[in-house]
Amino acid sequence: MRAIIFGVALFTLCNAYGGNYFGRILVGGFLSDERYNSFGEEQHNDYLFLTSRLYFNLYDLGVNKDSDFAIDLKDRYNFFGTLDRNDRQFKEDNRFHLKKLFYRREREKDRLIVGRFNSPYISSSYVDGVTYSREFRQNLSLGGWVGLLPTIDRESRPLFDKNHHSEGIFFGVKNTVVDSKNGVFSQSYKRDLDQVTLFHRQYLHFNQNHTVHSLFNLETRPKVNIQSLNISYRAVHSKKVTGRYIFGKYDNYQYKRSQDVRERLPVSPYTYVRTKQLYGHSSRLRYFLEAGHGKRSVDRLTNSNLKLGAIVQGFVDLSYWASIEKNYTNNSTEVGHSVSYGGESVESSLSQTISREIYPSGEKLYPIVSELSFASFMGRNFFQTLSLQHAYDKNTTILTALFYFTYNFGNRPFSRVRGRI
Repeated sequence: MRAIIFGVALFTLCNAYGGNYFGRILVGGFLSDERYNSFGEEQHNDYLFLTSRLYFNLYDLGVNKDSDFAIDLKDRYNFFGTLDRNDRQFKEDNRFHLKKLFYRREREKDRLIVGRFNSPYISSSYVDGVTYSREFRQNLSLGGWVGLLPTIDRESRPLFDKNHHSEGIFFGVKNTVVDSKNGVFSQSYKRDLDQVTLFHRQYLHFNQNHTVHSLFNLETRPKVNIQSLNISYRAVHSKKVTGRYIFGKYDNYQYKRSQDVRERLPVSPYTYVRTKQLYGHSSRLRYFLEAGHGKRSVDRLTNSNLKLGAIVQGFVDLSYWASIEKNYTNNSTEVGHSVSYGGESVESSLSQTISREIYPSGEKLYPIVSELSFASFMGRNFFQTLSLQHAYDKNTTILTALFYFTYNFGNRPFSRVRGRI
């Protein structure tokens, strides 16, 4: 693939001409075989993707060795193609992404980045431009960015576009109690403003027993819309009992990302509350209780759940749980278990859940979901992982497989990082 070829070329050049560098090459794939029984007829929905990704960083540049250059490439091939909705034909879908390409200079008090980068604190948004930030006294930082907003074409490739603009300002406060980042950014087309979004990230650490984390994205133009909201409070009630309490809300986009693979409802804004209580009976045995409630905005459908379980830690960790749930379209009960092992170089886990679902029509389903995952480090440079999942009921059979292989290279010491494809 092109990302691998480009990485090999950079690796060869740096070895030939010297320089300080490090990088990562990932190769992976995703396979999904989905079969549905609809009115007595079997339907298929299959996916097969292969992906390669390269991250490369050339560092200690300049007289003061305070600069670096980075590039991030991603190449993906879809063997089944993408359905063209106009002529109802599957067409080739080979995507080559230039995700990042920038020059960065970091000094004691300021930071400058020029090129294609993620908008600060908005990781899903890219900018072709410049960003600058500076730290002041009393743990205060201030910065901003300006540039062009890459257009996302039908194959999700960020392309250079002179008509779309993005600007933003942000400030941060960091001390022993609070780590807060806030700001506003806008997007415009041919200088006509079409989106303004406020963002907030904050971590409050009052003491060892009480912490609060909050995240908030609010779109104010073209209309007021909460893109995502999450407030999480963690409390240590005693030496044996800890609790976490969460309130959240997200829009259609975030709902689609978190939607269950078996759910067939249309996307909807969603509001939820959740809690988890953990009781440490001993150094090896813990019990937990989870509860939650949520509501969809479009059709007012709700779901509520209660889950009880135990975790036994040892050479292998064992987990057992049982839950009841009033789902959007059914009532269900579930039991499950998992076995996991984590060593210095190998990690593995096996889990299975068995459910009973009752629908208003009287239909009953008994879905079984099994998952097996394995990961291993080979020396300091290689990492590989494999995950298999099988979901089954009388109407649906889904088999998925995810695998990828990582090679780390360069002359900077690095920790074992799995990376992302």
